[in-house]
Amino acid sequence: MTSPPTEVKPTDSGQTMSASVASAATVAKRVAASKAVEMFVNGGKNMRIGLGSGSTVVHVASALKQVLSKDPSSIVSCVPTSYQSRQLILNNLLPLRTLEENENSSLHVTIDGADEVTKCANGGFVAIKGGGGCMLQEKIIAAAAEKLILVIRSDKVASYLGETWNKGVPLEVLPMAHSLVSRKITSSLGGECVLRMASAKMGPIVTDNGNFILDWKFPLLCKSNSNASSDLTNGRTGSTEFSERSCGDWKDIDTFLHSIPGLIETGLFVNMASAVVSADDDGSCEVIHA
Repeated sequence: MTSPPTEVKPTDSGQTMSASVASAATVAKRVAASKAVEMFVNGGKNMRIGLGSGSTVVHVASALKQVLSKDPSSIVSCVPTSYQSRQLILNNLLPLRTLEENENSSLHVTIDGADEVTKCANGGFVAIKGGGGCMLQEKIIAAAAEKLILVIRSDKVASYLGETWNKGVPLEVLPMAHSLVSRKITSSLGGECVLRMASAKMGPIVTDNGNFILDWKFPLLCKSNSNASSDLTNGRTGSTEFSERSCGDWKDIDTFLHSIPGLIETGLFVNMASAVVSADDDGSCEVIHA
């Protein structure tokens, strides 16, 4: 008599490794979020807070809930930067407010994530945000705050923009202008603009504000081995060394991008952050001030 087949459970080490990496990443995000709230919110009174968007901000909302439960007078206002963060505020029983409901539309601190951050040689940070498509409202709420604190996993700290993040700078554009904006950018700055497409619907991604997103894959600055000159390149080849543009360079680029009709906002956050809180998967944490 033939015995019934035995169920074989997956033993793919790759799956186990992926789960382990995801768990470690969660630890890093939670540690960075908790540290940011501890340093810049905990102990305050009547705090008006901007809440960013993304996976790390989930842990920020949880940490804010703990602060509020210990002292009901600590936080009087939480302003969202997206539909996601609005739901986080509601789910964590935080005081939801619009920006206009705050005195002078001002906030004490905004805590948000980032896709990549680099520290400029003369101080300050340049960050790329918008991988989740929320950079327009994120930048408004960041600008409304006295301090912008970025919470990230340590692998997002780079020596130059484009070192670890290869998806480019997100740009929110009017739907009717996306082709024009793309042509203006590539003809003046080089690189490639890609219209971000949706994965669960036909056509482009539509932001919370009803706009499209272009991802500008900008050319990197190539540092020549033979002399100190730098050239532009659209890709990495061999042992090529790349260098970082200055904060001033990125500010000029951001200014040019804003001059293009139809481009609403960029994912470049130049000299906006007061501090970056980064954590490793082992739970160690570092606070870098501008």
